[in-house]
Amino acid sequence: MYLSFNEKELDFIFTMIHEHSNMPIIISSDGIIIREFSSFSREHPLVREQDLYIQLLENSEGTPDVPIIKTVNNLEYYLYIHAKNHKGKDLSFLMGPCLLGKLANNDFYEFIKRCKVPHYLKDSLKLYLLSLPIHSKKDLSKMGKLFYFLLFREQIDTSDIIWLDHLSQKEHLLDSNVDYFLSAQRAKERLHHNYTGEKKLYHFVKEGLTEEVEKLFSSITRVNGIGTVTRNNPVRNEKNLAITVVALASRAAMDGGLNSEIAYSLSDMFIQKIEDDAEFHNFLSIAKEIYIEYAKRVQVIKRQGYSKVVVSVQQYIYNYLYNKIDLEILSEHVHLNPKYLSRLFKVEVGITISEYILKEKVNEARMWLQNSDLSITEIANQLNFYDQSHFIRVFKRNVGITPKQYQLRHQ
Repeated sequence: MYLSFNEKELDFIFTMIHEHSNMPIIISSDGIIIREFSSFSREHPLVREQDLYIQLLENSEGTPDVPIIKTVNNLEYYLYIHAKNHKGKDLSFLMGPCLLGKLANNDFYEFIKRCKVPHYLKDSLKLYLLSLPIHSKKDLSKMGKLFYFLLFREQIDTSDIIWLDHLSQKEHLLDSNVDYFLSAQRAKERLHHNYTGEKKLYHFVKEGLTEEVEKLFSSITRVNGIGTVTRNNPVRNEKNLAITVVALASRAAMDGGLNSEIAYSLSDMFIQKIEDDAEFHNFLSIAKEIYIEYAKRVQVIKRQGYSKVVVSVQQYIYNYLYNKIDLEILSEHVHLNPKYLSRLFKVEVGITISEYILKEKVNEARMWLQNSDLSITEIANQLNFYDQSHFIRVFKRNVGITPKQYQLRHQ
């Protein structure tokens, strides 16, 4: 797509967009930044801005002439448009960064853990992220439409805008006729497992019947009919099939009442374990481990025998433990009177909702103390305790020792 504006007109357009969005805008040609509109005073603590922009703008030739929304870390988002000037020279326009929503403590700590951010940079990184403007996906898409119209005087739909994470999700079609494929499988006696067995496992997990899962797997001496997903790569094939097992088991567990967030987190853990095993030749043992773990989680829920309301409250607390939670929020969540909900929870669980929340926060803090290098103050802050003293008092009341003593014991 060709531009017909002179430099002065482009400056006016970008100045307006910059002032409206509060996001920097840069223009580059052949990988070199030639113009920048920015009022940012805070630099990115992790990378030099110049290096980051070049990374985002590289390989611009051949990209579609429609707005593209990019991210380099699943937190900061950029809007990118490629064009040509009247001389046919490639130009790249980059607007950003921004956040898609308010920076939550759990998102921040997950980010610094994933990216292994040095301790001395944590504070400056958080200040930098908090200084970024916030624009929802919907608003960012609208900006893309406006940006495009101002540049080219043509209207596009929001659906025309490309989110870069969608580009890698290509659909793969069978490379042959489906009926012929099925015939070839039967001719080679490559038949899949009996569906009855799969239904049994689904039922056992859904009902939390761990002993039945154990019995079923103890009767299996070797794997037959697990199918072929990836030809010419047996390791990749077994990994793909194991990942399918994770999906089936997690779905059964959620149908059995397991919190979806727990189910998905377990799923991520198992998939990572499968992918990290370079030689992967233990499909049967990992499948057994997956089904039993999910069945155990459901079994605990079944034995507690809590009402759907109480389970829903517990799941909400689990999901939003890093946010501020009070009785009013929970009563709105389950559409019950706060006093009634408080009495119902105390009768079924044996402790008040506030005591339960603090207990869950302490359990979460124990995980951080055992598995991270975060300070006690940082853990207290991310779990929304009033202050470090409050955190220490609550922790000691529940565990019997201080957080520091607990941390030293588990080093």
